[in-house]
This record gives sequence, C-alpha cells and structure tokens, in this order.
Amino acid sequence: MEDVVDLNKIGVIDNALLNNISSKMIPDVLTQPSIYHYTSINGLKGILENKRLWFTHIDYMNDRDEVIVGAEQLREVGIKNCVEDYADIIEAEAEQIKRQEHKVFVCCFSLKRDELSMWNYYTKDVHNQGFNIGFDYKNLIIGILQNNPELHGCSFSFGKVDYCIGEENYASQTYNQSIKNVSKALELLSSIILEERISEQEDANDEKIEVPVAKYYGNEPIFRQVYSLDCLYLMKRPCFSTEAEFRIVIKVSNDALTLLKQNNKYKYRVSNGLLIPYLDLSFAPSCITGLTLSPTFNSDLAERSIKDYCLYCDVCTEDFSEGIAKSKIPVRF
Repeated sequence: MEDVVDLNKIGVIDNALLNNISSKMIPDVLTQPSIYHYTSINGLKGILENKRLWFTHIDYMNDRDEVIVGAEQLREVGIKNCVEDYADIIEAEAEQIKRQEHKVFVCCFSLKRDELSMWNYYTKDVHNQGFNIGFDYKNLIIGILQNNPELHGCSFSFGKVDYCIGEENYASQTYNQSIKNVSKALELLSSIILEERISEQEDANDEKIEVPVAKYYGNEPIFRQVYSLDCLYLMKRPCFSTEAEFRIVIKVSNDALTLLKQNNKYKYRVSNGLLIPYLDLSFAPSCITGLTLSPTFNSDLAERSIKDYCLYCDVCTEDFSEGIAKSKIPVRF
C-alpha cells in the first residue's frame, strides 16, 4: 500500500528543492520531446530577446468556455453514476474559479510543428507571417521553475489538452480514479479497525490508465501523474482539436502574486480592447529545440535574419536539435 498523499502538497512549488530537479523526475507524458509555441514576429522578438514566456489569465483565453467544458463533463459523469455530491463538488469548484479565488495562468503550445490551422490563427499581421518556437518540454518546465523563485507556494501542472471526444476522457478517468481512492481508503480504515494485515503488493488486476497530466509533488523535487480537478484547466470542446494543444498551468497564490508584481512579472497588456493580466516568466534558452517560419515567407533573407537575431540575443542556433526550417505547406497567403 502506498504512503498517504498530502493533497495540500501536490502541485505546490517549494523552491528550496528545485536545485535537485532533473528531466528524469518529469514523467514522459508525450511521445515526442518538443512542443511548439506559435507567435507573431513581435512575439518572437520578445521571447528571444528577453528569454521570457507569457502565461495568460485563463479567463482571457480565446476559448470562451474555458473551465466550463471541464465542469460540464465532470458533472455529467457524476450525474450518470448517480453521485449527486460529486456533481455538486465540481460545480462548486467551477464557481470558485469564476469568482477568482484562484488565479490561474496558462501558457499554450501545440504538439504539431507545421499545422495550417495554427498558422492561420497566428499569422495575422499585415504580411500574414508568423513563427513557432520549439521547446524541449521537460527542460522548459525545469527552467521556468528554477528561474522564477516568486512562484514559491503556487501550484504547477502540465499536460495535453483533452478535447472530450469519446467516453474515455479526463472527466471519466478522474471520476473512476476518485472512486478507487475512496474504496482504498475504506479498505484501509476497515483493516485498521479489524487489525488485519494490509498487503503491500498492489492489486495486479487494477487497470492503470496513464493520464498525460502531471503535477509538481511538493514535498520532493519530482512530478507525478495525478488525478485531480486540475483537469478542468485541460479540457476543451472537440472543435479545437486541430490545435493538438499542450499546456503549462500555474495556479497562483495571493502572496506569490504580490511578489510577482513587485518583481515586474505580473503585468497587464492591451489586446482586442481589453486589459489582460499575465505572468512574464523567465526560461532557460537552452531548452529551445528549433524555429519554424510560416508558409507565407518567400524570401531566404527571412531565415538569415532569424539566425542573425538569435546571435544578437545570445541564443545558439547550432544547439537547436530541430534547426531552423520553413513550413512545407504550399500556400501563398
């Protein structure tokens, strides 16, 4: 039987432990090492020059149904299984997020390096041109944690977005695991009362579903795949599935938010007539794996200018495992 997990510790960053973290401590939630951040020329310039990524408040994402979709799915699972209390808990959690008792910030990536729908969305400037930056997701996560000590006390998780296609989604898997956890707790309580010996061997018949969502494990420098209501931040409607999105999610405490503001890492930007809150977080440039130019670039000078700018920003392109490439999608605009 596993040790009892302190749920209040899961996901909470303890900076004192981070010097010992390595990529081996991060689960292999993907079959590929790289994730891709699509952006404009101005976005690329800021990321490379400042070695920073923006984490946007989840209420201001382009999907109006953020959190709502996950709450709907989890509630449906509870109702389907005739567990009204479970559905009520989900609804309460969603309402708590809406009231901003938790401030959740998200940075989005794609698993696809050359995806037409992503180029269409992120090449909106006057020349219809854009880029994506490849990152080694494990080293990116380590760099963000180690380079931003203001995140102490925050919750940190990451994983693939679930587009709620079919019944085996995060909602059903989280529900099934929560029922198993309750059963195991009751079994443990019963054995203590009856003074029975508990078998240390796990039940070989237990089906283990690998959910590609991981959280920082607060009392040791490691990540683990954990079933929790954080899946609310990683569920979207099927219409977004072409994005093949991967997310890093940070739930910020009020104390940490004050410290982030003092250190000029909690900011607001103007977009679409709104003032949008975001975190401006440092990362290690060594985690960059490559750069891709959108299919609308027709000049070789564009690739040269990127190489020159990387040199200016002290970003070594020779270390890019995926190099600098132009999209292979044959479109003119």
